Amino acid sequence: MLCVSADITAAQDDAIVNLSDPNVRKQQVERLAGQSQQRKADAWQIAKSQGWIPKELIGDRIFELMAIDGDRVYVYKTCNVNAAISIGANLIRNTLPYNVNGAGLI
Repeated sequence: MLCVSADITAAQDDAIVNLSDPNVRKQQVERLAGQSQQRKADAWQIAKSQGWIPKELIGDRIFELMAIDGDRVYVYKTCNVNAAISIGANLIRNTLPYNVNGAGLI
C-alpha cells in the first residue's frame, strides 16, 4: 500500500498559497472568477466597438468570446450539443433517481 501526503499550493503574484485550506481555495476561486469575468467584459466591449459578434451558434457549435490578450483572442467552443443523445442521457434525465433536467436551479 502506497500512501502519499502533499500540500496543494498555487502561485499568486510570487507568493505561495496553500490550497488545502477551504477558505483559501474559496478566496482563490473568487479572485480568479472575478478576473475571468472582467477579461470577458473587456473583450465584449472591444468586440462591440469593432462590430464583432461575441457569441454565435454556427452549425451545432457555440462560439463565445472570453478574452483578448494582446494579439491573442480566446474563444470557448462548445462541441457537445449532441453528447447527451449519443450516450443516452436524454432517455433518463427526467427519470428518478437522476432528475438532471436543471429544474429548480438558479
